[in-house]
Amino acid sequence: MDAASHRVELARQFAAALDECDYSRAEGLLADECRYQRPGRQSLIGPKAICDSYRDNDAKAQRDFDSVHYRSDAAVNETGGIRLTFFDELRRGSATHIFRCSQIVYFDEDQKISRIELVEFPGERERLNEFCATVGIRLK
Repeated sequence: MDAASHRVELARQFAAALDECDYSRAEGLLADECRYQRPGRQSLIGPKAICDSYRDNDAKAQRDFDSVHYRSDAAVNETGGIRLTFFDELRRGSATHIFRCSQIVYFDEDQKISRIELVEFPGERERLNEFCATVGIRLK
């Protein structure tokens, strides 16, 4: 397996761990000084802080929605990272919505994820807010 294919596989393992809410497995794929860059918000540094953020977001989703299902896909990005696209399938009552976002992950020489960049698709956050307002959920 070449280096790019190996990184894609590791990125898929990370995404699958998040999809399955297996945060200890996800932590094990992150470098000790991994930085999670989120536009407009403070960066998170370190596996625990990063995975606690994912855990907190899932807890909020589980609280607010009747059903939450996560899935993802991975592909090599033009910047040399691996683009993970996440699909959060949300249901409240009979209403459903799929929220999409991407994270680009970069690896260090030890094949650990050293940086994560959140990339939101234009209009996705607004569509999520509209869905939530329609079903009576107020997001912060």
